[in-house]
Order: sequence, then C-alpha cells, then structure tokens
Amino acid sequence: MNNECLLGRLLYIGFCAEKGRCGTTRWPIGYKHKLRMHLSELMKLVMVFVNAGDSRKVIDDFRKNCKKEKSIWKYYEHLEWDSITVSGTVYNAFPDITEYMRTLLEAALHELNQTGTDKVKVSKLLRCLHNLPRVFPDENGRRISEKDAIAFMLLNADDEIKARLRNSIRWREEKHALYI
Repeated sequence: MNNECLLGRLLYIGFCAEKGRCGTTRWPIGYKHKLRMHLSELMKLVMVFVNAGDSRKVIDDFRKNCKKEKSIWKYYEHLEWDSITVSGTVYNAFPDITEYMRTLLEAALHELNQTGTDKVKVSKLLRCLHNLPRVFPDENGRRISEKDAIAFMLLNADDEIKARLRNSIRWREEKHALYI
C-alpha cells in the first residue's frame, strides 16, 4: 500500500468513525475533547498532502497518539500495522480535495474550540468530509472520482459551508458550478 492509499484510508476511517459518533445531539462526557484530539491528528495527515511532506513521522505519531485513546484506536487497530511500510514524500494528486479537507477540518476544529459548540454544525462538517478521502485509491485500486466526491460533499453542505468552500483558495467555479 503506497503512502497516498494509506493516508486516504486513515482519513476515511477517521471521518466515518467520527461522523457516526457525533451524529447525536447528546455527546458523552469528554467526547468533545476526544473529537478535538482525533480531528487534530487527522488534520496532520491532511497537511502531509498539502505540504507534500514526509509522511513517515506523521503516520508514526498518528498511530502513537491514537493508541493512547481506546475509543479512537478501536477504529484503526484492525489495520495490519506491522506489514505497513511507509516511504518518504507524498504526491498530492488531488490538491482541490485536500484543500477542501483542510478548510472543513479547520472549521470543525474552530467550532470545537468555541464555548457553546454547535454540535449540528460539527456533524454537518464531518458528513461533508467523510467521502473526500475516497478519491485516493485503496489497496485494490478502487476509488471514486473527484467530481463524485465533491458532489457528495456539497449534498451534505448547508449554505454557510458552501460559502466557506467558495472562499477557499482552490475553489474553481468552472469545475464546481454544476453543484451549487
């Protein structure tokens, strides 16, 4: 499994897990802190793509930090970590997608840092995020198109999220005008 596949899979697992966990309006005690920690770790994975950086240390740190929290690690422990070899630099084949992930994660983390967290807004942001990593091929080479990932994202986005995405530096009106 190459770096892009591994990072895409980790992001997809994390977004799907949190999308399912935060879908309720009643969060367990301490969940906000765990969610903030998990999304911060996922943001570091996204930033490897954005900065085209070395993924080895980031993936090792991700594994170590997620292992500390059982409620998060249970989503990743099924991966065959011992057989995963991580090479150096990551190639970002989908800069628009990684920019959208960064923008939406920043919005979710910002909302989680507020005193009165809007749980519905955080849930919407996670629903927007959850299909974006599927543009990166899995170990069998299966993936969805960038166009489909953006369509799924915008189906879950409200007007505020769409406005935030339009202000994103990578927004391409000619590419995404069909979805708005």
